[in-house]
Amino acid sequence: GLDEVFDRPTQAAVIDDMIRFAQQYPQAKVLVTSRIIGYNPERFQHAGFRQFTIQPLDATEIHEFIDRWYDPAMGSDADKVRLKQRLKDAIENSKAIANLAGNPLLLTMMAILNRRQELPRDRADLYDQASRVLLYHWDVDHKRLQLPMDAIGRREKQEMLRLIAYEMQAGEEGLKGNLIGVDRLTQILTDYLRDQGFNEPREKANQLIQQLRERNFILCYRGADSYGFVHRTFLEYFCAVEIVNRFEKQRSMSFEELRDEVFGENWQNEAWHEVLRLISGMVNVHIAEQLILYLINEDAGIPYENENLLLAAECLFEAGKSPSLETISTKLLEDLQNIASASFAKAESLDAYDNLQTKISRKAVRTISKVWRHEPKVRIWLEAVIQENPFLRIRFVAIQELARGWRDDIPSTLNIIKTIALADKYSFTCCAAIQELARGWRKLPNTFEVLRECALLSVYGDVRFTAIQELGQGWKEESKVYDFICERIISDPFEREVDLEVNPRQVALQTLLTHYPISPKTLSLLHDRAINDTDEQLREWAQEQLKKMKSEGQ
Repeated sequence: GLDEVFDRPTQAAVIDDMIRFAQQYPQAKVLVTSRIIGYNPERFQHAGFRQFTIQPLDATEIHEFIDRWYDPAMGSDADKVRLKQRLKDAIENSKAIANLAGNPLLLTMMAILNRRQELPRDRADLYDQASRVLLYHWDVDHKRLQLPMDAIGRREKQEMLRLIAYEMQAGEEGLKGNLIGVDRLTQILTDYLRDQGFNEPREKANQLIQQLRERNFILCYRGADSYGFVHRTFLEYFCAVEIVNRFEKQRSMSFEELRDEVFGENWQNEAWHEVLRLISGMVNVHIAEQLILYLINEDAGIPYENENLLLAAECLFEAGKSPSLETISTKLLEDLQNIASASFAKAESLDAYDNLQTKISRKAVRTISKVWRHEPKVRIWLEAVIQENPFLRIRFVAIQELARGWRDDIPSTLNIIKTIALADKYSFTCCAAIQELARGWRKLPNTFEVLRECALLSVYGDVRFTAIQELGQGWKEESKVYDFICERIISDPFEREVDLEVNPRQVALQTLLTHYPISPKTLSLLHDRAINDTDEQLREWAQEQLKKMKSEGQ
């Protein structure tokens, strides 16, 4: 939980301690987590840590989550099946809801809301409903608490949280910090309660801080007499609502201030992007149009080149369909396609292609797939990127977006992904296609056979590795998979040429240890590989596993 250490000098010291510990005890497994915003990877990279980004829940995982949540929550209630399906249908049929469902906290909120009503399709409305669950319905409906007559209501709590979020934007770390000192927090709440006519406002403010932290799960204690929102989603939502309220209702913020001071001063700050997107979806469409045009016409400069267009597209997505936005939409799509596809022409070679520009191109592919998903020409364009773009990382993203965004377009999308998995000339893209097949079309009859063929026949070791890994994860309950994996441990032809290569025999053996640890065949194969495998790294790994099992009394 590195991002929970907010003081920068303290965080630097903690990083030093973790790196020192990992070097002193190289056999210990060290896992460091952090939100992306505010994370600096360099020191961990130099210390040899491997870095990963946790992906959102995919469609299969979302459905599994819903099934597992409702089973204990509703028991034998006859309405359980209908509510499960209603939530799955809402996610399937609404882009706004689907974009949030990959987040486990927000999916939990959806599950709670879905028991009471159909989910709102607008993202801001969904956040509003989720905050109502935490601020009121959680106590009254779920915990059956009797609130006192003078209790602070849900509306008042929401208004105070808006003020808190708005205050945070002016802090030293701005929205990025998600941090407010307890003295300032208490003062904001006290002033509001006094203005609303509550007796003993400071005492009630102290009680409210405790309630928002311990019962409502909106705020949390960050240490050093500071508090923050328990999830950034709520910080960003309440900040956006307060800005829109000052612009539209209080009239204390002019359009020029909204454009220049909120958008103009903050669009280059990634921590503000979600707030700006939410504002674009909350304001009148003609105001949104002017804000989007402002972003498009900004002179981004280095290192923010084209980031303004990516954000403009996201804001366009939030503003929704409108005839007044069609011209902007057409031009913006064309510009982003050029960024994703044509920028290579400016480079003399693949090596000369700047890493930052590659990153922007990947972002452009993802943004296009999200914002213009229902445009037929976007699918055609994505297929062209997969076939023609010389950069594997861009093709990788295009494969993911095609597989996930057009999953229901069977057999067209499925056939493309299968062909890449089985026959693409690059192992990197084969692996991407295998992962999408295993996670998006696992239940189709011949998906298993495609992965089996990849694991058996591919000339690339990393492709066989990925196929075996996905088979072991997705089909672990089937006896045919167990037998196949056992056979691969002995028969896979891998021969190591460089240290960093992945060995398919090792992932097959790891799959047995993970899913079938008590099988006699597992132990037999582990002993065999520890002595007889031709790969020294695998022999050493197998010997370490045997020592570990012995020390644990297995």
